[in-house]
Amino acid sequence: MTLADIFQRFEQDALPLQKVTSAKRARAALVSLSRIVGNTPLNLVSPETGWRYRRQRHAEGMAAATVHYELRLLRQVCRHSADTWGIGCSAPVAHGTLPKVPHRAERWLSPNELRRLEDACPAYVGRVITFAVETGLRINEICRLSWNQVDLERGELKIGEQKNGKSSLLPLSLGAREVLRVLTTEKKPQGAVFLKGFSPWTDSSLRAAFYKAVKRSGIAPVRFHDLRHTFATRLVQAGVDLYTVQRLGRWSSYDMVQRYGHHNTESLRQALAKVVA
Repeated sequence: MTLADIFQRFEQDALPLQKVTSAKRARAALVSLSRIVGNTPLNLVSPETGWRYRRQRHAEGMAAATVHYELRLLRQVCRHSADTWGIGCSAPVAHGTLPKVPHRAERWLSPNELRRLEDACPAYVGRVITFAVETGLRINEICRLSWNQVDLERGELKIGEQKNGKSSLLPLSLGAREVLRVLTTEKKPQGAVFLKGFSPWTDSSLRAAFYKAVKRSGIAPVRFHDLRHTFATRLVQAGVDLYTVQRLGRWSSYDMVQRYGHHNTESLRQALAKVVA
C-alpha cells in the first residue's frame, strides 16, 4: 500500500464531510502530493518524504504558504489513516519541515480610499462594500445572506454556521441598517439580500466586481477580505476594546484580534491620562 492509496481513501471518505471550499483546496493539494510522493510505500514513509516534497515544490516555484498547507495536509492524512482506519506509517513531516510563512501586514482602507473605491463602482456593488465594512462579514456570508436572517426593526442580523462552526446574533450599525433600508425600497425583502441583476452573488463574481472597482479607483491593491480588517481597525481606532471587537467580528479567539492592537495607541494614551488624573 502506498501514500496514493490513503490519499484516495481520504478524498472519498473524509473530504465530503468538509466545507465545499475547504474540500476543493484539499483536493488540489492531494493532486500535487500524489504526483510527488504518492508512489511511496507506507513502510518507507519517513521525515525525508516531507523534505523531498518540500524541495520539489520549492523548485517548482510554489509559495511558502502553499507548501506549508500541503505538508500539513500530508501529516493530517497520515494521522487520519492511523486513527480511523488503523493503517499507520512513520511521521512524514518532522519538526522544522514546514516552511516559514512570511507575515503579511494587515491591509485596511482609509476613509479616503474607501470613498474612492465606492465611487468607482456601480451602486449595487458599492452597497456590498459599505455593508462589508460596517459588519465585518466574510464574502461567503454576504453572498449567502438572506432576508430571513435580517431583523431591521430590532437592528439585528443572524449569521448561521460560520468559519468557527457556530451561529451568532449580531447588532447592526446605523450604516449597515441604512444599506438594508435602501434595498427594501427597491425590491421586496425576500430571498437573497444582495443581488447581481436578478441572481445572488457568488464568491467569484463578487470578487471579480470588487477587483474591477479597485483597479478603477486607483487605490493600492486590496483584497475583499481586507474590508473585514477595515471593520476591525475602525472599531479599535474608535477606542473599542479588543474583547468587544472579537465578539463583533466573531473571531474564535482573543489572540486573533491582538494584531489590531497597534491601532489602539490613542485609546491607551487616554486610559493612562485617566489614571494620572
